[in-house]
Amino acid sequence: MVGGLAAAGCGVEKLDDTGGDQQVPTEIQRIFEESCGFAGGCHSDQGPALGLNLTTGSLAALSAPSPKTGVPLVDIGNVDNSEIALQVMSGAMPLGTMMDPVDRAILIGWIGGAELPSGEGGNVTDGGDATDTGTAAGQGCGIDDLVTGTPLTIDAGMGAGQIPPDIGEAIAANCGCHFAASQDDIDPAVTGALANAFALGTLADWQGALTTIQPKVEQAMGTTPMPPLFPCMPTGEMLVSITPEDQMLLLDWMDADAPDGATWAPQ
Repeated sequence: MVGGLAAAGCGVEKLDDTGGDQQVPTEIQRIFEESCGFAGGCHSDQGPALGLNLTTGSLAALSAPSPKTGVPLVDIGNVDNSEIALQVMSGAMPLGTMMDPVDRAILIGWIGGAELPSGEGGNVTDGGDATDTGTAAGQGCGIDDLVTGTPLTIDAGMGAGQIPPDIGEAIAANCGCHFAASQDDIDPAVTGALANAFALGTLADWQGALTTIQPKVEQAMGTTPMPPLFPCMPTGEMLVSITPEDQMLLLDWMDADAPDGATWAPQ
């Protein structure tokens, strides 16, 4: 497990810094140019900040260390050792705004070793042809996936005032961040997971937050989806943060105003 993603097989390779015509994948280059390298942007070809011009599409440039920290700009397969990933995940880049959440997930996933949604290879293109260098294995965001300490409890059961058991299972499989008592209880290998943003362990927690939670689960690729597009990839697909089955189950339950275990009748 590296930076929340595990590279499948031995396909993930380091960026080639020997020159040649290797280029950043088209999908990634679009993100760089729209978010960072547009005219007047910090990393355009017009006096780029720290000398980093992100409009060239050069892989060799991305293999270089950051002039600010010395950390490689991009270290494929290692999100935690990639300066661009760290800056984007912290919100420091792009400066003064937030990157589109889908683009953010694509960029961070690519750095982590994932195949791109377009099917273009996970690392490089050479003369325009995609080279598939492996896909990321699935990263679940359930309690068992993220929480290393004693998790907070889910009050699930068939009784009045309890979360229905099937809903409790879906919550446990997808909402692990909310059951870590502190950041120290989150697996440090899973970059981007934040502990206990708000409580989700009781029926009252869910009923009190339905108007906030439901649109986030429904719009899986919205501004702030739940579960988040990165690091959550339960199926190994970069833009799938929850399985369709669990998503539909949770939405059906919330559409019914989150009934308790004594009255919930699954569709």
